Amino acid sequence: MKEKCIKYWNLYSKYKETAEQHEFPTLLIMDAYLIPRYKFLLNNFTEERGINFLKGMKTLFEKLGIEYD
Repeated sequence: MKEKCIKYWNLYSKYKETAEQHEFPTLLIMDAYLIPRYKFLLNNFTEERGINFLKGMKTLFEKLGIEYD
């Protein structure tokens, strides 16, 4: 489960490298929200936290149009 969280985070990070300029404000806000939570997740991982993190990332991916499996 932790590996899947890391995979999704890496997909999000890769997306940001090629994002278009009009997406920057949204990504900035999302980073301010997600980065502390991702760091907390890595340091205090539980299955429940992992599931919740993945649910949030899937919602974000759908909004941004990022493909995930």
